[in-house]
Amino acid sequence: MIKIYDTNKKFLKLIDKCKDMCTVASLDTGLQTLSFKLPLNDQNLAIVQEEGYVTTTDYNYVIKEVN
Repeated sequence: MIKIYDTNKKFLKLIDKCKDMCTVASLDTGLQTLSFKLPLNDQNLAIVQEEGYVTTTDYNYVIKEVN
């Protein structure tokens, strides 16, 4: 489950339909990368925008790329 925020850190939506959620931590920098998939027909896909924010239960992320 993840929370999506806009570029102004305003809460938009809680998403629990993520698939293939994966985190990778860099030992050199200590930064983590999060990747996940949403169905193409999912209404939530429209709110996931670059430079928005994603939070999980243990970390906060900035959205850098949407494929």
